[in-house]
Amino acid sequence: MANDCDRLVVCDLQIGEVLAYAPEDPDGRWPCEPVRNLIEKLASAEIERGLAIGICNKRGAFCRAKGGDQERALAAKFRRYAEPLHSRWPRTAGVLVGVADDYEREARLEDDREAFDEYE
Repeated sequence: MANDCDRLVVCDLQIGEVLAYAPEDPDGRWPCEPVRNLIEKLASAEIERGLAIGICNKRGAFCRAKGGDQERALAAKFRRYAEPLHSRWPRTAGVLVGVADDYEREARLEDDREAFDEYE
């Protein structure tokens, strides 16, 4: 239906954002296996981008600490999630690594901001 209305991209982005709220598997892997299988089967860049957006949006409001330690902790968390997925669910692992990379970039920006603020 979304395709008929020329809204497929937006629909897939929204589906990806919803998938960000998937539970963990009992063994702690995230997202759960049915979601990982769906991501691999659909191979949709828009769903994957929506998942990354949803993951970041789930952070919600937060208090800013000095430097980028908060973001580095999040990057490490998503790298841990990605590690066991690379061989069987490479697209899912790629999304999680991309999120980790984004958080690491943000950590460096916060480090730079803190260093700059010291001179003001």
